[in-house]
Amino acid sequence: MADILLPGDAGFADVLSGKKFTSKNGYNVAGTMVENGALNYNPSTAAQNIPAGHTTGGTVNPVTGSAVAAHVLSGEGFSSVSGIGQSGSMIRRTGAEFPGYERAGAVMGISGRVHLYGPPGAYIDLTADQGGGHFGLFSDDANFIAANILNGKTIFGLAGSLIQGKPYASGTASTGASGSYTTLNGSTLMANGVTVSGLNMPNGIAMIKLYSWSAATDVTEYSVSNFSSNTAAKIMSYSGSAPNIYQVIAPASVSNTGFTLPVNYSGSYTYEVYGL
Repeated sequence: MADILLPGDAGFADVLSGKKFTSKNGYNVAGTMVENGALNYNPSTAAQNIPAGHTTGGTVNPVTGSAVAAHVLSGEGFSSVSGIGQSGSMIRRTGAEFPGYERAGAVMGISGRVHLYGPPGAYIDLTADQGGGHFGLFSDDANFIAANILNGKTIFGLAGSLIQGKPYASGTASTGASGSYTTLNGSTLMANGVTVSGLNMPNGIAMIKLYSWSAATDVTEYSVSNFSSNTAAKIMSYSGSAPNIYQVIAPASVSNTGFTLPVNYSGSYTYEVYGL
């Protein structure tokens, strides 16, 4: 009697459990393949195994999230609806100039408040280079010093040291052409004049001193109380001349912003002006 050869090479694991088959491996034998039904998966941070066996289908859900590269730190990877396995491009601010603080991009001051604009980027404390647990902004202003703030006042934590006094100005000026200056008794004397402008004495001038160290020492001092138009101003010369009293009549003049006054010599004078 001849052998009967069964066609096919299916094995037991190739046929669903509970289903019969015939192949070279047997006649009307049962398969052992597991029926897994439908398989559905969500994105995960860990690998998800697909079990061996048969599946009727299923769904792998898409990655969610709206992040783009500019939303994620540079050097960090991410996946979102914009793509899988992308790299971030956001700059991490590390306080390179001053630990824990980043230089403000712009500053706007209003009464009682300062607005600081931070450069774009990530202000997060990841390592010790950022000051340990905090992050801030800073800006420099050469005028923000204690000497510019009144003593007893504090601005943004900086205590002032300025003790307010009377206005004061000093500098040098040279004599101009000589002129005829009117004395208290109405007579005139020819004298050199010193003119200074650009002063800021909002409450008036208390005293003006003019010094010359040229041909002879000349210290000329004008008193305060009579500095008004057409009244007497006292001049005291310490160069050996007797003091003269002049009237503030052109070319002599005195105002909150400058003066023209007679002196004994021509040349350069140092002036000091004391305000009220």
